[in-house]
Amino acid sequence: MQMRSHLQRLFPSLLCAFSVAFPYCFAGTLDIWVGNRSEFLFSPGDFAGGAALCMLGVWVLLTAVLVLLPERIYPVAFGLFAWFGIMSCVQGMFLNYGMRSLLEDDGGTQASPTWFVVLDTVLWIAAGVGCVVGALKMKKKEMVRTVAMILLVTVCGMQLVGCVSLVPKLFAPGTETATETGTGGTEPSESGTAGAETASGRTDNAGTETGTGTADGEPDKLYLTNAGLNTVAPGKNIVIFVLDRFDTLYYDELLAEDPDVFAFLTGFTAYPDNVSLYSRTYPGVTSMISGMRNDFSGSAEQYFATAYGQSDFLRTLRENDYAVRIYTADYYGYRDAVALAGVANNLNASHGYTVTDRGRLLGNMLALSAYRYLPTVLKPLVSVSTASFTGVGSYGEAPAYELDDADVLATVRGGLSVDSRFGQNAYTFLHLNGCHVSAGSMKSSARRGLEIIRRYLDEMKRLGVYDDATVVITGDHPWAVDDHVEPTQPRLTALFVKEAGAAEKPLRVSTAQVSQENLIPTLVKSAGLRTDRSFGTAYSEVPEGVDTERHHLFELTYGNGYSALVDFRVCGKGRDFANWQVDSRTDIGWLYK
Repeated sequence: MQMRSHLQRLFPSLLCAFSVAFPYCFAGTLDIWVGNRSEFLFSPGDFAGGAALCMLGVWVLLTAVLVLLPERIYPVAFGLFAWFGIMSCVQGMFLNYGMRSLLEDDGGTQASPTWFVVLDTVLWIAAGVGCVVGALKMKKKEMVRTVAMILLVTVCGMQLVGCVSLVPKLFAPGTETATETGTGGTEPSESGTAGAETASGRTDNAGTETGTGTADGEPDKLYLTNAGLNTVAPGKNIVIFVLDRFDTLYYDELLAEDPDVFAFLTGFTAYPDNVSLYSRTYPGVTSMISGMRNDFSGSAEQYFATAYGQSDFLRTLRENDYAVRIYTADYYGYRDAVALAGVANNLNASHGYTVTDRGRLLGNMLALSAYRYLPTVLKPLVSVSTASFTGVGSYGEAPAYELDDADVLATVRGGLSVDSRFGQNAYTFLHLNGCHVSAGSMKSSARRGLEIIRRYLDEMKRLGVYDDATVVITGDHPWAVDDHVEPTQPRLTALFVKEAGAAEKPLRVSTAQVSQENLIPTLVKSAGLRTDRSFGTAYSEVPEGVDTERHHLFELTYGNGYSALVDFRVCGKGRDFANWQVDSRTDIGWLYK
């Protein structure tokens, strides 16, 4: 009798368990990859096998649990599992209001409208009650059982059809599948700048030949490495430390907790009334390096090619025999670093991306899948960003630079050395994860960034290159709070500047109203670069007590994933939001196109 009962449960239990295991453990991971393919360096083959095994294991386990449960508990458990499977399908297809790229600056989290969170939660609760009540009546009412089976078959069928429909996209042009060596695909060059002639036969100053391809004709992937990260030039050094999302809010909190937290910045001037040009890492970082804005008329690759290739500032550095080392992560700072060929010294070429930690990669993909299917109220429990994928793979012999502050701290702790092989002078742009939470709290992440800077500056002093150095510590953008809502409070970015010749004077604070527009002029004038170009006004040339006009371009994302550029004109003190006025709103389509 008991055996017969178990056999009767088998088919509905298989359906119920499949409705949960398949989307969360397999289909969701593929869907996430397809939807965010340009943000991933790896291919589906690097995680799909593990996801399939995980799905089979969970499917068998849940089926066994349902089949073997006592008779009194089985209906409730069946109702709960069916509820979770059905509503996860509904959530993934219809209820992810405003869901966008899962790997944006804020790590995929978003502040959904309160009304929607309430509505979504009510729907889940109502469906849960209905499923459990229906399951309790299944044994006595055949119609209820039939309806339940039809629902589960429909949900499972929709999930299977949806997964099959992804297959052509998985193998679409520009995406390689995994090979036996774990080589992932690279994304296509939308602007066509990755041609052979661009990088042909160039030898970078890191001693690595960047060719045009490999023996089988496949194009090389150019990327920024960490080469030279532990060196400084014997002459003049320009060093830019960028703590990602270094908002003045965090500056104020750190200062309130420890008034001496920034005391090590001798020779520096703090500018707490500083306005960044952009509200996100893209195109914020590239605009800081190049001095060129993005009008969003073309693709990201087209912007990178134009910004790095036509920058007057980068050209001026080369004309003054400066080695240029740019340490920033791909996707937000570049796609294929062919745009940086002839610009950055720390370039390397690789045929592909090899995944070295498949377990961690699979865990991240499963977390992203869970984020997709969970009810809105539970989504904040899942936090996976580009930093989460740091260390899951590599390009080969020369490690790619990644936003891994722990790794950078370890490098700096090992000490710096003077290296004149690349020239007497050097420009170093060091982008850190900064105020994004990579481990622990935001404050601990920010303190680790400051510890990197402190040790780096101490090494510069030890090596005798600090006095003549120009050093800037800032963020690439402020905290957006919510990318889906126009700001209603000031958005300011912390800033510290040390010009050449300033060394032992205590840190001072300036109330001058400055902006990112003053960054490159400061570097040019402080370092004494020879040029006939006019770059503008330096930070130190902006008088205190005088109102200036500044602009902040807020990248507003709509619920459908499209974005607008909201141009705030700031006239007067930046901490008074009454001085922030919207100058224009321009629809720009998909931000990361």
